[in-house]
Amino acid sequence: MPQVLFNLGTVLYAVSGYLYLTGWLAHRRRELRWAVYALLGSVVLHAGAVASRWLTFGFPFLTLREVLSLYAWLLALLYLTIEWRFGYTVLGVLVVPLGASTILVGSLLPPAHEPLLPLLQSPWLMAHVSVFFAAYAAFTLAFAAALAYLLQERALRRRQVAWRLPPLAVMDGLSRWSATAGLLLMLAAILTGSAWAERAWGTPWVWEPKQVLSLLTVAVYGLYFYVRHFSHWSGRRAAWLVVVGFVSVLVTFVGAELLAPAGLHSFLFR
Repeated sequence: MPQVLFNLGTVLYAVSGYLYLTGWLAHRRRELRWAVYALLGSVVLHAGAVASRWLTFGFPFLTLREVLSLYAWLLALLYLTIEWRFGYTVLGVLVVPLGASTILVGSLLPPAHEPLLPLLQSPWLMAHVSVFFAAYAAFTLAFAAALAYLLQERALRRRQVAWRLPPLAVMDGLSRWSATAGLLLMLAAILTGSAWAERAWGTPWVWEPKQVLSLLTVAVYGLYFYVRHFSHWSGRRAAWLVVVGFVSVLVTFVGAELLAPAGLHSFLFR
């Protein structure tokens, strides 16, 4: 049952990404409306798959397949909240295909069929992983909003208007909100991870690549928070800093696996 729900949710996610792209490019409101329904259905189905997996084997987000699914699910959920609040579909054009691609990659990996090791059955670890990928989802939305801002701002400098892109103020505010939320979530992830490490190994910090790179991401977004609130940066410079921050997020996720493929933060660790 979990596998069936997961597969159906993955199909709906891919359909939603396609409808967002074609609906926005052709300016068809009907397709955009169905894209929302498909994405909502995907969120519900994946939630059912996760619940079933959790009841059977325990916390379901410790393999690469599972964390990619978690990231895509949180990204979809957060995006639906944003679209419901603001009503702009352009972020769906940028975000949903990315989430669909992520979950499609995850679906190619073998699912886990074994219960968790006792060491991994900790509420602190569960909180750490969940909050960490919620931060990733928030940073992705911040990047999408910053990218939309830069496209619109570039068009305006050329005395054009990038049609169907939201106003600059909306994208600037959404990027700031999402980046700040991601920063707070990342800090919470580091704290919960340290609490679990203290209980599991007697030390809260072991200076693994993932930890060091996470601090780099916090530093970039901390700089963004500072210049937005104290140096009064806004607009183009702030948007480019969000883009740089998203690069650091990708490096944190991918680079850590390459630098320490069998470390404590590797998804091979079970």
